[in-house]
Amino acid sequence: MDTPYPPCNEFDIYPHVLLADCFYASQQADIEQKLATFTHNDCIYKQVCKSAAQFYDTPTGLFQWHSDILEPLKVLIQHSELESLKAHLLQMTKTFKQLKDGYPDLMVLKDTGLCFEEVKAPGDKLRRNQLVSIDILKQHGFTVNIVAVNWFNDPNRIYSVVDIETTGGVQGNNKITEIAVVQLQAGEVIKQWASLINPERSIPPFITKLTGINAAMVRDAPCFADIADTLRGLLKGSVFVAHNVNFDYSFIRKEYAAIAQTFKMPKLCTVVESRKAFPKLPSYSLGNLAAHFELNLTNHHRALADATATAQLLKLIQQTQSKKAS
Repeated sequence: MDTPYPPCNEFDIYPHVLLADCFYASQQADIEQKLATFTHNDCIYKQVCKSAAQFYDTPTGLFQWHSDILEPLKVLIQHSELESLKAHLLQMTKTFKQLKDGYPDLMVLKDTGLCFEEVKAPGDKLRRNQLVSIDILKQHGFTVNIVAVNWFNDPNRIYSVVDIETTGGVQGNNKITEIAVVQLQAGEVIKQWASLINPERSIPPFITKLTGINAAMVRDAPCFADIADTLRGLLKGSVFVAHNVNFDYSFIRKEYAAIAQTFKMPKLCTVVESRKAFPKLPSYSLGNLAAHFELNLTNHHRALADATATAQLLKLIQQTQSKKAS
């Protein structure tokens, strides 16, 4: 559908009509006409397949079609009431900003039909965006359950403790300059790997002052595409761990998206886990935690040094959790 707004450029994450929540208002007739053609669930699935074929593996800030997303969409469409699907699609055109996230963790197909389940551990609360999305799903006839669980971090799993250095914050055209992985299993380091990364852009002076990484150091380093397969193979089957995990995870996911690859892993944040394991500390920054617990952090803001200290912190967290559980 054409819009009366300017097209997106490389700096836009979302189309302007979605940011302004005026997509429906600007194209009401076209939207209503398109929804009217969906006379059966298969009609919606055919439209999904058409879009997938047209935009497959084309990354955008909004969405990226890839091989592992069509099957769950097929299950959702085939096992939902047609009017429920159409009502939710219509609502998304009206209030996209409210419904772009906050959806339940799981979609479950049972003998009794399809339902969604939001998983919450003790102390976890539903965020506002989750409450909105769940409430609207229920309004449209979907079944949503809130499931209480107790999380358990099994130390026998492999935990890949990751740290990255970058040219700046997540937004904009910032890139990774260094990445390190320290893997723990049963409290012991079983593997470590690190590499400088050529960000293929300039490194701001204040970043060089913070990290010590300059343009000369990364000039002959591999770009992210060169190490993407190595990194994916190293992380496969493990839990992705970082201090403020969403920062590192988001950057790596963005780097994979830039080479038309998806990235999805279970995550664990040592900031969150430290707050639970060691309450009432004055600060939960890695530097202050390292000083408090006398961790080995001799070269702060270099990837391998930070990943090593975070791995030591994870071991302390697991030991504390084990004592509390016994």
